[in-house]
Amino acid sequence: FSFSAYRQRVNELFSEYKIDWKMNEAGQLESPLPPFLEEKIKGTEEKLADRYRPARTHYAKARAFALGAHRDAENSIKESISAIESVCKTFYPSAATLGDALKMMKKDGSVSPMLLTVIEKFYAYANAEPAVRHGSDRASSVQEYDAELALHFAAAFIRTIILRKEDKT
Repeated sequence: FSFSAYRQRVNELFSEYKIDWKMNEAGQLESPLPPFLEEKIKGTEEKLADRYRPARTHYAKARAFALGAHRDAENSIKESISAIESVCKTFYPSAATLGDALKMMKKDGSVSPMLLTVIEKFYAYANAEPAVRHGSDRASSVQEYDAELALHFAAAFIRTIILRKEDKT
């Protein structure tokens, strides 16, 4: 009897009884993703190894906060942007902030300036939205689906930057 067999059986039971949860490989319950998105998310997690280990930690937290049993949309968005920042700082160690790293990327042309503008706007959103990256005297308006969007957006950008940088080496 193995954990893998146990997990498979638990997920079969959830499916059989139409329970909208699944047990992931770490033994945590989370909302299931469509297979295509699950494959992309796993691909991102696999890329976040070795030198990207700090980014992997941020990304794992973002996923747990977005899809897990104890959801926290604000913290998920914060961790998604932190994962992006961590990967960028791996390539641009002199960057003090994500904003600095994005400026360096624009300068070296490794990513389209239009895509970098999207990341800048996402970063600005995370910084400006009450209770996401900073404390606030206002209640947050962030929803669970905002956190899922941020998670998938972060996964796509992380894969993009890693692949573009690997292609140049």
